[in-house]
Amino acid sequence: MRIVPTTAVDWDQARLTALDLHAEAERLATRAEMDNIAARRTLQRAIADVVQAHKRCPVKECRRARACCTPQICAAQPMERPTERQWQIIDALYADIQRRRRDAALALCGGGDQAGPRASGKVR
Repeated sequence: MRIVPTTAVDWDQARLTALDLHAEAERLATRAEMDNIAARRTLQRAIADVVQAHKRCPVKECRRARACCTPQICAAQPMERPTERQWQIIDALYADIQRRRRDAALALCGGGDQAGPRASGKVR
């Protein structure tokens, strides 16, 4: 014999919604942290290239390319606490990562240029 629920919702919809929202928030926070790390690594790699740290790098690919191209980064010194200017650059790199992700998502769904300013950051 089949049991038919007496109400339209026979489960804790509020709890399931809260769990889904929490999981989504954690996923977005993790992605934001990964993007922030990627922005910091991009700045570190650029600094390593400017000071030509690849000349001292033990990895042959870096010396051959005459630029830092390893996951370890040929950092002249680790960036434990970025300066104010470095934070500004990191923020700009982070924003660029987010713009590229937005543009790729919009292109995937055919949304085009509906999300506001262009990827260059300039307002029309």
